[in-house]
Amino acid sequence: MNLNKWMALCFGLRRGAAAQSGAILPLVAIGMLALLAMAGLALDMGHAYLNKTRLQNALDAAALSGAKTLDESSDTAKATTAALTAFTMNANAAGNAELQDIAIGNVLVEFSDTLNPFVPGGANPRFVRAGVAATDFARPSWLIQVIGFANVPVGARAVAGPSPALTCPEILPVAPCGTPGAANYGYTLGQEVVMKTGKGTNGWELGPGNYQNVDLGCDQGGGGACIRDNMAGAYQGCTSPDDTIQTKPGSSVGPNAQGLNTRFGCPPPGCGGVDTSTYKPDVVTDAGGSGYPDTYDQYKADRSTPSWDIQPPTAQLDPPRRLASVPVIDCSTTVNGSGPVKVLGLACMFLTRPAEHNGSQEVYGEFRETCLGLGSAPGPNPVIGPGPHTIILYKDFGAADS
Repeated sequence: MNLNKWMALCFGLRRGAAAQSGAILPLVAIGMLALLAMAGLALDMGHAYLNKTRLQNALDAAALSGAKTLDESSDTAKATTAALTAFTMNANAAGNAELQDIAIGNVLVEFSDTLNPFVPGGANPRFVRAGVAATDFARPSWLIQVIGFANVPVGARAVAGPSPALTCPEILPVAPCGTPGAANYGYTLGQEVVMKTGKGTNGWELGPGNYQNVDLGCDQGGGGACIRDNMAGAYQGCTSPDDTIQTKPGSSVGPNAQGLNTRFGCPPPGCGGVDTSTYKPDVVTDAGGSGYPDTYDQYKADRSTPSWDIQPPTAQLDPPRRLASVPVIDCSTTVNGSGPVKVLGLACMFLTRPAEHNGSQEVYGEFRETCLGLGSAPGPNPVIGPGPHTIILYKDFGAADS
């Protein structure tokens, strides 16, 4: 090979290498952009999903708190305050620092008479929705800015309200007599009902020796201690109309008073052997401070505006211990001693006064159409009728996810 040919060959190789180098650089740039976009989708969207979860949890708590306050007070202003307070407390919790970027005015709290459709407003709201629009909580992005996305919008909503009637609530072992087939068992709203008698005047409604205590899981032993603990709130069982329940003869004055009065702070002579660390008093033991009997309206007002000098700010979130469920029975057929009686259904009662520790002991309750109870197993439809319920989360049918 002569010199000219060798120089021509070298020049050609260099020119080809330069051409290839010029073609690779754009491909590398495009590849790097794609890699950054893919990494950004993983990182930024993962960060957005984490904030979505944090936001949803905070809104769930807000909706539940608002619905519980609404259920107890029927006051949408107080329910709104409760919802926003719950949201703020969650936003201030460890790990939720980014939620603090949401202005409290951007948390929208709405009320509706119905669940589906949820229509804001209404004359008798029962359901609460708490939400934050995605535009109000846009998170700055990191890597996906290279493809033009400066932030990732994150939004969420939550709806809460009363459950269907519970079939397994906390039940007191007393059984007032009701009228078969009558609306609300023959009671009227606000009526004070004698749920357990201590006198037997003109004969016992259930028969001699029956003071309207009933046997809730005490047939295996336990006697007075079982009655006492069940009056304090130990028993949770299921009962339905047309079930039967066993009467428990005897007045059981001490056990009835010791158990029931845990709800009132154990006035003298005290609550005996009840575990008062488990069965604590209600936040309001004397509504209005004017003595007994209390009314539910006064109790409800006191619970929704507690006295912070003697109660912690979260006291109104404690269970309403003076609301309880009782089996209403058909007393048209008397029972001599222990025997079965027919259950008409469950009634919600507000305990208006402590029980006396004497032979004339009577246990009183103000009839409520519904009450916020402790228990499980709500029925299939959110339709409130006579009986206990709890506050639960529902799907927001107006949102893709909630």
